[in-house]
Amino acid sequence: METRFTRSNWWDDYVHDGKNLCYGVIDYTKDTIEISTLYAESTQFTTFLHEILHGIDEFLGIKLEEEQIDKLARGLAMLILDNPDLFEDQNWVWEVVEDGKEEDNEFQE
Repeated sequence: METRFTRSNWWDDYVHDGKNLCYGVIDYTKDTIEISTLYAESTQFTTFLHEILHGIDEFLGIKLEEEQIDKLARGLAMLILDNPDLFEDQNWVWEVVEDGKEEDNEFQE
């Protein structure tokens, strides 16, 4: 099974989850992530990671608490933003991605 989000939307307005105003929201039925642009770019980036983690959590059935998702997103954002050289040479990443398409995915149940 392959899980792929078709697009992400950045809105020049507040994002609603049906009940609350949010920085961002993931929609599992439409496979979209919506992010409000009313906040700083670093907040938008952290929110994007936050919503991605919600998707991973849902897909794998981990059942993380909101606070855990938030802390993981902030930690990943700090790692990526504070270490721009970390991904400078991304060729190895794309080689792994391409190799993974040809092999069975070991993470699938």
